[in-house]
Amino acid sequence: MKWFLTKIVFQIITGPHDSNHQFDESFRMIQAEDISEAYTKAFSIGQCEQTTFLDVRNELVEWRFVAVPDVIEIGNLNDGVEVYSRTAEEYSTDEFIASMHSLVSLKQLIQP
Repeated sequence: MKWFLTKIVFQIITGPHDSNHQFDESFRMIQAEDISEAYTKAFSIGQCEQTTFLDVRNELVEWRFVAVPDVIEIGNLNDGVEVYSRTAEEYSTDEFIASMHSLVSLKQLIQP
């Protein structure tokens, strides 16, 4: 069996006049014999996790499965193995670096 990192995408629809266009990208580890089986498992998870519920304002919220756009073989799971990487072009280098530092500082404050 091999390990695969999959991305499962859901559209989040809130209320009858939803204009937020929200999406959730869920990264899941899947153990499978090959990429085809990993895709099938991730697709099944996406379908099974579609849901509809009422939020705190008693408005209907729907999590609608969209797709499994990525299935990546990880290989061996060892300490420090990379499972996800994102390269982005940001508007302001200084603002981006400052926001990363503030996230690290915030996490240190909330950890016991």
